[in-house]
Amino acid sequence: MRREVVSAQASRSASSRIATLLIVVVVVLVVRGGETIPADLAFGAG
Repeated sequence: MRREVVSAQASRSASSRIATLLIVVVVVLVVRGGETIPADLAFGAG
């Protein structure tokens, strides 16, 4: 039971981290005017 709860919490925090990262990337792209989209995607993935 405890392991399931821990994994659930871990997945939730991971999802929130991913969502936050996506938001940050989108904001950066908008600020830059979308000139360096491939570079930003590669940076976010790596």
